[in-house]
Amino acid sequence: MTSFKKNCVNPDLSILESLRRLKKTGDKCLLVVSKNFNLLGTLTDGDLRSAILNGASLKSSINKIYNKKPKFIELNQAEDLKLIKKILTRYSIDVLPVLEKKKIIKVIKWREFFSDTASDNTHSIDAVIMAGGKGTRLAPFTNILPKPLIPINNKPLISLILDNLNSVNIRNYWISINYKWKILKSFLSTRENKLNLNYIKEKKPLGTAGSLSLLPKSKISDNFLLTNCDVLIDVDIQKLISFHKKEKSDLTLVVAKKVFKLPYGACKIRKDKYLQKIHEKPIYDYLANTGFYVVSKKILKYIKKDTLLDFNKLVDKLKKNKRKISCFIIEESNWSDFGVWENYYKEKKYFGFEKFK
Repeated sequence: MTSFKKNCVNPDLSILESLRRLKKTGDKCLLVVSKNFNLLGTLTDGDLRSAILNGASLKSSINKIYNKKPKFIELNQAEDLKLIKKILTRYSIDVLPVLEKKKIIKVIKWREFFSDTASDNTHSIDAVIMAGGKGTRLAPFTNILPKPLIPINNKPLISLILDNLNSVNIRNYWISINYKWKILKSFLSTRENKLNLNYIKEKKPLGTAGSLSLLPKSKISDNFLLTNCDVLIDVDIQKLISFHKKEKSDLTLVVAKKVFKLPYGACKIRKDKYLQKIHEKPIYDYLANTGFYVVSKKILKYIKKDTLLDFNKLVDKLKKNKRKISCFIIEESNWSDFGVWENYYKEKKYFGFEKFK
């Protein structure tokens, strides 16, 4: 529980001032309130990014972009720890308002509610980067250089990934290498030599999960971060680790909300081809696997050494053996996938707004 007034803004505040307020609070959520602190809605960093990318002026107000259906609890629920935990984790909420007759009385913040895991900040964790693939979808660039060296505003993607992971105390980095591995290793040894880098080399392609069998079980941390080398995730990594441990998960997937709008009318028909109805331009939403995970090393025993294994097959194995798999939900705007050229050019534009800073 904590003071909430520094998180409160009025609906006429500009987008630029909201960005400054977010930076000042250190949180990822502001509370939009009336003059008497009645809750009107919430405004996240994701809301602001989406507005900017859709062409909104930094001088325009937040009135049309904040969430007018926010999550909250009533004052009489403030001692229901099970309910609070459920809301915080299910919706990945930074700031949860506590209301009495619509007025904010106090707020509950993720980092304070999970204060018993605050000591995680002092504990180190390992990180594994899967960088051995051929990256055929990024040819002809990958005909010359390995995919992790593709530039994003003059900086190789793998350097951005390492910068992102450095937000927590990484003890060891384990980099899975295969395709054009000498070029990648040479680059990292000269440009990232301050980091404790270790390499696990595939003798043959092992798929998206098979190279995990090469990790030294006696050296890897009990839980470790795992990322593909073509994605960047804008997430509070410490919060993600705390969630994984709090849920006692064997595997936590970071998943992003993905919305697709079909630009046509969708026809629903019977078996005899009789039309039942037309859904005009329907919207479908999914949770997409981003390729970023927290992994318990207990699951390594399900991966045969030097055997081809893709991540979806590993998940099937874990489910069959009743291992606990959780999902940590983020906004689509907090996930950048550089695996194909179409996405590469689209996501590259984000960095003009310093997306991961």
